[in-house]
Amino acid sequence: MPNETTRGFRLTVWRPFRPGRPLARESGPSALCEWPINNETPLHEEIYSWQPQIDIWASTMASEQTNKLRQSLEAFNPYASPHERSVGSLTGVLGELARAIQESPNIWADCEQQVEHESGREVQYRTNTILALRNHLLWVYEVFKNVPGASVTIR
Repeated sequence: MPNETTRGFRLTVWRPFRPGRPLARESGPSALCEWPINNETPLHEEIYSWQPQIDIWASTMASEQTNKLRQSLEAFNPYASPHERSVGSLTGVLGELARAIQESPNIWADCEQQVEHESGREVQYRTNTILALRNHLLWVYEVFKNVPGASVTIR
């Protein structure tokens, strides 16, 4: 179950909205008009969402390094234009994450998830959360890089 820290991180992939049939909108009292959907229409639809069950910042690194990573993710805030937060822009974040992992490869943190060992006692999993984040963002990049107009938001 997510805690307060993990609730704040959510990655969403969007694409320009393409309705299956024409849309209509209200143009005045009791009047409808067709709403053209084209490249200029600012509607997008969610095609993927991920909210991790772990605190992605649990692997403690130097605060300077953590701040740099957080700043690189801020480029994907929901208020940026879809062009500024395109899926292709993930390559910069992936590079930052790769550098962070290379500089601190053995940073592991306890997960909230526990399993029962065959001896009957509870064992807590450990993970390198920065490596897990990089692997997931790399997967998102590879899967959605060819989707026309796809963009990413991170909250």
